[in-house]
Amino acid sequence: MVVGILPLYAATIIGMGPLTLGFMFSAANIATLVGYLLGGFASDLIGRGKVIALSLLLNVLILFSLSMAKDPYAFLALWALASMIFLMHEAPETSYVAKKSPEDLRGSAMGLLGTSTGLVSWISPGISTVLWTSLGPAVIFYVMIIVSAFGLLLIIKSVWSYK
Repeated sequence: MVVGILPLYAATIIGMGPLTLGFMFSAANIATLVGYLLGGFASDLIGRGKVIALSLLLNVLILFSLSMAKDPYAFLALWALASMIFLMHEAPETSYVAKKSPEDLRGSAMGLLGTSTGLVSWISPGISTVLWTSLGPAVIFYVMIIVSAFGLLLIIKSVWSYK
């Protein structure tokens, strides 16, 4: 939800110019690569569920920090960190879905996972825009904090003990 509206938020509220925005997205893309690797390694080391839960918990904290950031360079650094933390759950999540799916339906399960992610990515900028115009720009972060915390609560019981 935050990603789709982030350039507008960074430019309008934080005061970032085009050059800083470009650096922010470059740093976020590099951090994403690191997040994928760390998530995969950590998943093998401590278990998929624990990495997913840890990623969601850290996501709550980093989104709160982003909502409080006012300095463009602090926001840039926090967004890179957020990208890394959020993508840490991707490898364990994919692995978890594949492991829990019947062997003959794994392709369908992965397709459903990708489709659901795509649908959320498709509608979230519109939801963000409505929230921004009706309740203010920081509300976007707070909604994502609530969604991440809710996901964390749901996932702790079901996957914490699953490796």
